[in-house]
Parts: sequence; C-alpha cells; structure tokens
Amino acid sequence: MTLTFTTQRKSNHLAPHELLIQYLIKSTMDKLQKFELMNKIVRELEDLQNSQTALIEKIGKIEVDNMNGLNDKFLEKNLGEMHSKVAENVDAVSNIFTHFEEQRDSYAEKNKSAIEALEAQAAIEAANE
Repeated sequence: MTLTFTTQRKSNHLAPHELLIQYLIKSTMDKLQKFELMNKIVRELEDLQNSQTALIEKIGKIEVDNMNGLNDKFLEKNLGEMHSKVAENVDAVSNIFTHFEEQRDSYAEKNKSAIEALEAQAAIEAANE
C-alpha cells in the first residue's frame, strides 16, 4: 500500500502522521480479521472432517447389517464403492485440515503481538459496554 503525503494540510486531507496512524490501525485490524477468518475455516474443516467420519461409520453399519442376513449384492457392491470414495474424501479433508491449521498457526505466531493487542482492546471495550 502506498501512502501519499502532502506538505499542506487541507480540510479534506489528513496530515502525514494521521495517514500513518490510519494505515497502521487498518493493517493491524486486517491481521486480526484474517486470523479470525482462518480460525473459522479451521473450525469448518474440522466439522467437515467429522461429517465425513460419521458417513464412513454409517456406511459401515449398513454394510454389517447387510452381511448379517440380507446379503443383497447390489448393496454390497455399491456400499463398498461408496465406502472407498468417502474414505478418500476423509484423507483429502484431513490433509487440507492439517495444512491449513499449520498455516493458521504460522500466521498467528508471525502476527502475535498485533493480534494480542487487538484482542485485548476488544476485551476492554466489551467490558465497558
């Protein structure tokens, strides 16, 4: 981002130090907003991972029920294929989750002081309401 400084202060323009302060505040806010969005995505990926695992379990139960008396060949074939596809999805989601969680943690470490300062400020503002 490029900052433009003017030598004369006009009524609709900010002084250089005011521009710098606004830029620093926006930059810091952007860091917190990005971190919060990363946390949201991690939670959603974890939820997706849990949903995929629940699908695997449900398919497994149906497969067992089929083997324990029904022995329907159509169910056997299609549930087996479905189980394999969902298992591949579980692996894919797990890989994405792990990668993104590491990316979020790295971002948090890199921007720790800015994030902590804004979180502290938000807590103070919430307490004063």
